[in-house]
Amino acid sequence: MTLVTKSGGPAALKRALHAGLGHHRAGRLAEAAASYRAVLAIDPGNADAHHLMGLIALGQGAVAEAASHFARLIQARPAVAEYRSNYGHALRLLDRLEAAEEELLEATRLDPTLVDGWINLGLTRLDRDNAAGAIAALGSAVARAPDSALARLNLGTALQRAGQLDDAWREYRAAADLAPDLAPAHRNAGVVAQLLGRNDESIASYRRALALVPDDPDVLTNLGVALVSAGNLAAAAEVHDRAVTVAPHLGEAWLNRGTALQAAGQLAEARASFVRAVANDAGARADTALGSLLAETGDFAGAIAAHEAALGKEPGFADAHWNLALALLGHGRLERGWDQYEWRWRASNRPAEFRNYPWPVWRGEPAEGRRILVWREQGLGDELLFLTCLGDLIATGAAVTVLVNARLVSLLRRAHPGADILPDGPDAIGPEASFDWHLPIGSLPHRLRPSRAAFDGPRVELEPTGERVAAWRARLATLGDGPRIGVCWRSGLRGATRDRHYADLAAWTALWRTPGITWINLQYDECEVELAAVESATGVRIHRWAGEDLRNDLENVAGLLGALDGVVTAPTAVSSLAGALGVPTWQLDSGSDWTLLGEERSPWFPSIRVFRKGPAETGWESAIGRIAGDLGRWTKEREGQG
Repeated sequence: MTLVTKSGGPAALKRALHAGLGHHRAGRLAEAAASYRAVLAIDPGNADAHHLMGLIALGQGAVAEAASHFARLIQARPAVAEYRSNYGHALRLLDRLEAAEEELLEATRLDPTLVDGWINLGLTRLDRDNAAGAIAALGSAVARAPDSALARLNLGTALQRAGQLDDAWREYRAAADLAPDLAPAHRNAGVVAQLLGRNDESIASYRRALALVPDDPDVLTNLGVALVSAGNLAAAAEVHDRAVTVAPHLGEAWLNRGTALQAAGQLAEARASFVRAVANDAGARADTALGSLLAETGDFAGAIAAHEAALGKEPGFADAHWNLALALLGHGRLERGWDQYEWRWRASNRPAEFRNYPWPVWRGEPAEGRRILVWREQGLGDELLFLTCLGDLIATGAAVTVLVNARLVSLLRRAHPGADILPDGPDAIGPEASFDWHLPIGSLPHRLRPSRAAFDGPRVELEPTGERVAAWRARLATLGDGPRIGVCWRSGLRGATRDRHYADLAAWTALWRTPGITWINLQYDECEVELAAVESATGVRIHRWAGEDLRNDLENVAGLLGALDGVVTAPTAVSSLAGALGVPTWQLDSGSDWTLLGEERSPWFPSIRVFRKGPAETGWESAIGRIAGDLGRWTKEREGQG
């Protein structure tokens, strides 16, 4: 090591600086720093030594020391743009953002071609939540150096922050093409593609990032989320397992692993992951994910506790409020449940969008002689559920107009001649319309049924036309004697998350053994392959007729239901329509149906009796067996009465 005393002259200073540069180039930073300090002992204002010492300190994370050296450097050489850029960068790292931006503006004024100055200015503006200013600065960097992967990467970040996702993705991809080994470019391209719903692109980008950094837990867990969206649950489980192995204290990784396991129906393992996510401070989302899983297993009390824990951490978390509503209602706690149900409009998975009509929302004020507009929301089954409150609203003396699914109009007009029933649509309410209040249909129970006792009043059932029922009875009579029972086994909306709530038709074997029953198909989407497979395997015949529209022609479906002796169904629109018509119905439930309000029979439709899969049951056989047993007893009692 070259030693220089403070009394050394220019020659000694030159030797020390030369020695420092040699050490610096060789990567011997401690020796280099000692040499630069020797230079500063001779010449405290030496610009070169301050510059080089600042760079070493910055590289070692000693940002305050670096800023001190750069400040002395600026005093000595105020017109050098590179020095001001370095000083501005250090000030940014010290969170002195206003001063940093001033230095960087001066740097880019002194040398408009200084790409690093523009990049540092853009990053500083991002830190100051000035996305537009950051885009301008980083755009200047890219304009001056279109082949700079770093400039394009940071411009992508600014565009992403501004919500310009397509442009951000293009910049990330450009950065990745310019620098194929730049892992953040691939990672960020994956994130934006995921946000844009371009799942295949997202997965490909994450895999390219992992080829460069195989143990990046953030990339692993993001890839797992994308694979779940793609329905590749096995691959998702594998990468989530890798994520929690390399980062066992990363709560987000445990949270996403739990979500993947839940989607695969591995509920016990999913619960364990959510518990680990909560323990590793994954925030309110982890608590509410645990709560939703507990509700899925029928543990509404546990779900309530978990969602309340989430709200203790984040009181305004809309998803926790919304899921708390469903748990409270599933547990039979109606008053608070309906209060929380109003959070549905703010939830990330909100079931519908709120309509901003020009009239105030009805909150239960005296309504006699006033005009109320009620509008539909959510799916057909939910709509039928909430429509059971319509008679209560009409009984207030209000003049009621209801916007409903067009398939229900004629059925509802017969049931409620005192209301104005209109098909919903963009032009359903003209500009000349005038009401005192409006109300989404899902808020009717909040106003009219705050307690279980409120469900026990007079009921208005839908009625099919006599002609339709007679036509179906004539057709069904050709199938022979015995009870005619309709069957519907799943929702028409498919996907891994939804399908686990429904038993495959092949699992319904115990039902087909019930003697004397004539089975009628009520499944309203394409299901011929499923029906043919079951018929081939069991010898049972499930009757159906080509050309019948079981999804859209609800008048015809109502006629068929009215001609049947009963229905066995999953919780679908078929169940709600059968219940609304008063048809005896056996409903197979996964245990998570909050609409039962904690009871064994539907409070909305007393003709529906529910058979739940137990919390410890992984399959459907027991619940289906109980339906088969009850249906067999019902059949014998019916024969005895005949």
